[in-house]
Parts: sequence; structure tokens; C-alpha cells
Amino acid sequence: MPMKKILLGADGSDHSKHAARYAVDLAKAFGSKVLIVTTYRGQTIVTNDPAHQYTMKEMRRRAKHRQSWYQELLDKNDVPWESHILDGPAAEAIADTAQRRNADIIIIGSRGRSNLVGMIVGSTTNALMHIADCPVLAIRLKHRLPSAK
Repeated sequence: MPMKKILLGADGSDHSKHAARYAVDLAKAFGSKVLIVTTYRGQTIVTNDPAHQYTMKEMRRRAKHRQSWYQELLDKNDVPWESHILDGPAAEAIADTAQRRNADIIIIGSRGRSNLVGMIVGSTTNALMHIADCPVLAIRLKHRLPSAK
């Protein structure tokens, strides 16, 4: 099975960073490119209000800043990458990007919440399992992975 493009959901959490280390090992094994996807949730109503424009710019700036850790990890391990910062619900944005960019797999960190908690507060991983066109690999923080730095 070819694995040329790995999409990595990157939200800055410890769970996500752990999944990134796993993505590094897979990318090195398969010679893959990693698509780093970070999302932020802006308002659906766009106005000319300067305060709204500032808020959107700040959310995008923070998303870009969160990606820097992943970019440094991939650079340090000589793994090619491209960056995507998207506005919208995480699961939908990630699934759409995976489809548009022909990703072979999505790797995402999972907090491992129970089904009940996931239903109440929502779960990006759970939603991706249902809407993504490609396989989704959820990595729990408890999973041990010694190799990537």
C-alpha cells in the first residue's frame, strides 16, 4: 500500500505532538510527505468591524504559531511537509483537506475519552472515523514510541 501523503491533525496538544512523532516514523519508513493541518474556528458572520477582523487575524496567527513545533520536528527528521491552516470545524476541515490533497491516511492524537463524554463534548477523532474517505489512525498518549526526537 503506497503512503505518499500523511495528513497530520496538529492542534498543539500533547496528544497531537505524540501523534506527530508517530507520523514522522511512518513518513520516514514510506518516504511520505506530511500535510500539517491546524484549524481554528472563526465566526460564520463576516463583518467590516475592525474588532472582528483583529480577532480573525489573531486566531490565524495563533494557529500558525502552533504549527511551528510540528514543522521543526519534521525538519529535524528530514521529512518533507506542507502547511494548511483552515477556518472551520476540525473534523470537516481535516476530512475535506485529506480528500482534496489525496492523503493516504490521517493521523490524529486521541484523548481517549469515553463514548459518553465524546458524544457530549464532541470528538474530532470520532467524527473523522465517520466522514473521512481515507483511513484514520488515532494515537493515544499512552502509546509508546521511542524513535522520533
